[in-house]
Amino acid sequence: MHSRQSCIRTRTRRPLANFLRPLLAAALLFGCGSDEDTANAADNNKSPETSRTIPNNCPASTAEPRKIGKVDSVELQELSGVVAGWSSPDVLWTHNDSGDSASLYGLAGENSDSPARHFATFSLRNIEARDIEDIAIGPGPIPGKPYLYLGDIGDNSQKRSRIRIYRLPEPTLTTRTTKTIRTVATDSLILVYPDRPHNAETLLVDPLTGDIFIVTKSSTEDAFLFRAPAPHDPNIPITLEALGPLGFGSRPELDNTGLVTGGDINSNGDAILLRTYSNAYFWPRSLGVDLATALNTTPCTVPLRFEPQGEAIGFTTEGNAYYTLSEQVAIVWRFDLEK
Repeated sequence: MHSRQSCIRTRTRRPLANFLRPLLAAALLFGCGSDEDTANAADNNKSPETSRTIPNNCPASTAEPRKIGKVDSVELQELSGVVAGWSSPDVLWTHNDSGDSASLYGLAGENSDSPARHFATFSLRNIEARDIEDIAIGPGPIPGKPYLYLGDIGDNSQKRSRIRIYRLPEPTLTTRTTKTIRTVATDSLILVYPDRPHNAETLLVDPLTGDIFIVTKSSTEDAFLFRAPAPHDPNIPITLEALGPLGFGSRPELDNTGLVTGGDINSNGDAILLRTYSNAYFWPRSLGVDLATALNTTPCTVPLRFEPQGEAIGFTTEGNAYYTLSEQVAIVWRFDLEK
């Protein structure tokens, strides 16, 4: 694992209560300020250069991750995203990428008897997935109810005229369940880029606004940010709003290519994570600051363990740590954030 400077400040959170009361959540502030995959991962698998600008007020985070468990299911070999449940707080929701059916999987959380155990499978009804690359959690059509969003946004050949987001209410489960297999109804949101097709592996949902964000992935150009403002009607194609490049390849504090493989926003909406194969970045977000503006401030580099093909990152339910996992060798790692 590479040694990296970190920028984290945490506080005790009650994510579902905050979700129900977004004004209170927004008042919490932070003070600091595939085809191309494998080849480019090797180029980017190096420590950040010493010339990168690190904010002076970044407190430290725990450098060594904690191994939560290994996913030993033969069904889960291409895990590409992870989020911690809000309705089911000791469940980690995950999925495979291309090659799998349209499915959502539940892993037992770290407080269960068998952490990382695959104990739930949900098939998405009447959905034919092409390349689901990330998962997010946030508000949806019914106020006060958390929804899961699966991003069918992968497009290595950049030929898809439309991409899709699958949205469903988060199932309420307990890890005491021995095995759950169920088919669930799912909204299919149709999204269209305003310029041209893009490959993407990062899906974000703002818990304060319900807006959907996509961060593109490329080895030859910057990562670009797009937004679909809430509310989202599954019957009407949504043209994404282009919010511009994020500065990968031009900002010294970021990787030199736009190979962004995953991300998450914490349940309070005041912290953002993005990862590449070799680095993870943390942006604090203050009251009233929109996501695009927050991502254009200087991030803090946070610890990331080397993984064979690391694409998944997600905050814990409380927001006091984050999880990562990888394709191939699916080990769930937890990185605690110091207060």
